[in-house]
Amino acid sequence: EGLAKLGELVEWAAGDLSLRVWAPASVEATAMYGPGNPPRSVYVHLVNYDVDLAGKVRESPEIGLRVRIPDGTAPVNVRVQSPDGGEESEPGWNIARPGGHGYAVVRVPRLHIYGRVKVWLAPMTQRPPQGSVRLTAPLSAPAGSVVRLKAEYGSEEQARGAYVYGMADRGLIPGEHHEVRGREVTGQFRVPDAMAGGSLLLLVTQMPADRGPCDYRFLRITPPLTLSLAAPSRIARGMGPVALSATIRNETDRAREVGLALEAPPGWRVEKQGPSVDLGPGETRVVRCIVEPEATAAPGRYPLSARLTYAGGPGDTERVLAASATTEVVDKIPTAKCGRTGAPPTIDGKLNDACWKAAPAIGSFIDIDKRTPSKWPTTVRLLYDETNLYAAFECSESEPATILAQVREDGGEVWQDDSVELFFDPDGDLQRYEQFVANVLGARNRKSPEWQVRTSRNEAGWIVEMSIPLAGIGQPQPGDVWVFDACRTRPARPQAPLEHSSWAPTEGTFHQPAKWGLLVFEE
Repeated sequence: EGLAKLGELVEWAAGDLSLRVWAPASVEATAMYGPGNPPRSVYVHLVNYDVDLAGKVRESPEIGLRVRIPDGTAPVNVRVQSPDGGEESEPGWNIARPGGHGYAVVRVPRLHIYGRVKVWLAPMTQRPPQGSVRLTAPLSAPAGSVVRLKAEYGSEEQARGAYVYGMADRGLIPGEHHEVRGREVTGQFRVPDAMAGGSLLLLVTQMPADRGPCDYRFLRITPPLTLSLAAPSRIARGMGPVALSATIRNETDRAREVGLALEAPPGWRVEKQGPSVDLGPGETRVVRCIVEPEATAAPGRYPLSARLTYAGGPGDTERVLAASATTEVVDKIPTAKCGRTGAPPTIDGKLNDACWKAAPAIGSFIDIDKRTPSKWPTTVRLLYDETNLYAAFECSESEPATILAQVREDGGEVWQDDSVELFFDPDGDLQRYEQFVANVLGARNRKSPEWQVRTSRNEAGWIVEMSIPLAGIGQPQPGDVWVFDACRTRPARPQAPLEHSSWAPTEGTFHQPAKWGLLVFEE
């Protein structure tokens, strides 16, 4: 409830500020009154500090200003001035409330580096409108969407004559479907399709012929569609095709057809290019695209981008959205494969299912403290289907009588026993990851009835077989790449010290995702 009222609370807290600014955080604004008593003008100075690493200034989108004016004065003219080139222009639109606690509201179409807004003032010659009104509206909305508004007036008479309209660079836009209940007016307003993301729409409610008070809200326009691109954080050179995911969401209440194109570095192969996507109202779609780095690509970071095209309003030009991601091509990194199975194994700790015989083995574990090959070899095999990821560990042990197995309940410190671990970082951010640990008794580090573990022992050592639900970590598709590691702990014996071994070349601890390897999901 508190978050739902946040916008209303911000408006209330800022009601008496001498200057309010609707702009990116990189824009600084200061207000200054001109000479005279009362002053004959008010100036607002604007500075844009949005500079990229190359020293290039990024132009600010539209800026909204509300500046308090002295009692007994009324705004008579507004100009936007550019100190850079000495240019002067109309602000597009402005509204004003004269008299006590009066203000001028101005839209600045754009700001490069510096700007100045001048408001000319004149003494009031008539009594200002009386009464009160409070308009409640969202802070932002997508182009083409419907915005619901509420205005509360000081009297029922004022509410009966109230109306709402919008002001944008293309003129006035009327509201629609108003309903009056006592002093409260509710209604809705459709944001024009043609409005560009980042622009401002001023919503105003007031009495006819200026016979009463008015109130306003700036509405920041967002694109009707959103686009994001996800790519593997690292790719091994020569690894083959990998999958990217472009996520598109329709933020409006009507269906849309969009075009999607993927751009990769020169020499890279792009399998899926320019598909047309139909999105229903409010629908989110994930489009998978396959890319393959050039075989001779040098190690380093490479940019990838997605370009979404869609139609604006009637007679409007085609609109474009872009999203980007980067991936790092590395020369040497452990890479394993996880194949899809149509006949999942029975989790019994025996590994006699046909699917395990066809699964490639992942081995060559190293002692992470000594940086040498492990004295006790370990292999792991991985498979997946629509619901689970399956793992089979085979842990060699020359002294089975010394195996340490003390923790019998789930949720305990199972890693202190003879145990194995799996680490998965599906999105490759190297920050958040999933850890699954099981000891030789089948006790697990987390309590989850869906996660199955069974173990067994033989003359060569011991076996751990797992089934891990994908619902909790993410559903992979062929071509997806996860950051991954498989590990084993062999506690100290009278004849041998503690050994932590890992498939990936970590050092001192398993918890080093930047040094883990890659797991490629195959068909």
